[in-house]
Amino acid sequence: MRDISYVPQLTRRTSRLRDDGVTAWALRGEQYETPFRGLRRPAGISIDQPATRIADALGLMTDGCVLTGWASRWLQGQAYCDGERYGKDLPVTFLCGPGARLRRQPGTRPRERRWVPGEVVDLDDVVVATIARAAYDDMLDAPNRIEALVAVEMATSTIIEQARTAAGNVRAVFDAHVKTRGRVQARWALAHLSTRSASPWETRTRVLATETLGIETWHVNVPVFDQREKLLGIPDLLDPDSGLVIESDGGDHRDIGVHNADNVREEALENHGSAVVRIGSAQLSRSERPETRQRLRLGFERAHSMGRQTWTTEKPAWWRTWPPGRRWD
Repeated sequence: MRDISYVPQLTRRTSRLRDDGVTAWALRGEQYETPFRGLRRPAGISIDQPATRIADALGLMTDGCVLTGWASRWLQGQAYCDGERYGKDLPVTFLCGPGARLRRQPGTRPRERRWVPGEVVDLDDVVVATIARAAYDDMLDAPNRIEALVAVEMATSTIIEQARTAAGNVRAVFDAHVKTRGRVQARWALAHLSTRSASPWETRTRVLATETLGIETWHVNVPVFDQREKLLGIPDLLDPDSGLVIESDGGDHRDIGVHNADNVREEALENHGSAVVRIGSAQLSRSERPETRQRLRLGFERAHSMGRQTWTTEKPAWWRTWPPGRRWD
């Protein structure tokens, strides 16, 4: 888990800094920055951008507030919750109880939602929502059902090396609250949840592939072997009936080493009867989506025409004792 001990103390109210002996002259000088009125943060610091935004938001917190959403998940060591979506910053979200008196500021989002015992924890003197509750709030606040699915899948993924919560924990939070705006898309996300997705782009690609081809039985990040028990690859998506493989290529796939490995793995899978369709993140955009859907349909047809499949998802004995394989089990 990342070290967050410095975050709660990074941005502080000027009144508390004065109580600690910092002079008014120093607070007005170049040593401090002013993210919000009444708050000061040391100038010139070089830290992760999420930490700065979270620290500034924490400086605004009043009694009766709970940090939730992506910021809570980031503090608790989750991946893919850096407060950005498609290059735009997401607001830091707070749950506000009775008497919290927290006003909305740029980059913050107070929510008057209740919480129940077990949904809030103290984390290094910061009151935050549990990962399960934070994921629930992210689902409610998502702009659509796909992004709600992204939030819950990243929070519960057993593939990503991170702190995580169980899908059952998120469902328990969902069941504990009724008549909350956003529950329709949260319900849909929980109904389509896979705990094997390894990135937001994989989740978005799976939704598009399912809508286009009508396939609901995808194998998600399941190892594939040849007849001699050699590992051919771990496809992002595999249709066990047709043999269609779909790979979601994020920005890291532009690296020459990663790209070359992708090519080798693709050839191996096609040599054993699978058709491979690679989809980059830009190809999920609204403008390119029709062409991407057509590529998926053509790939599905090609998979059916490949002939006999000579691959298997049955794991050989050596796999169960191979340490890197533990991530994918």
